Amino acid sequence: MDEDQDGDAEELYLGTKDKGWGKSVYDDDNGFVADPKAFYESDFDPDFWSEEEMTIFARRYSLFPKQFGKIAASLPQKTTAQCVAYYYLTKKED
Repeated sequence: MDEDQDGDAEELYLGTKDKGWGKSVYDDDNGFVADPKAFYESDFDPDFWSEEEMTIFARRYSLFPKQFGKIAASLPQKTTAQCVAYYYLTKKED
């Protein structure tokens, strides 16, 4: 490689040619909370299950055993992970 080509490769590698030094291509907003005060002062408990949610879970589990994604789809306030946790916390020993 001659000197000119070497400089172009370095600029492309460092991201200085098109985007400028130090600019990130990936915009990470993981964990971003728009209103921290409301988030932390909320009375909302994601692990609380109402009687209605428990009934829906039981009905959906009987139709789709251990298919927690399908079960969670019927529970708008619950995630798949919360359904899995609920199952194992309330599972009776056989």
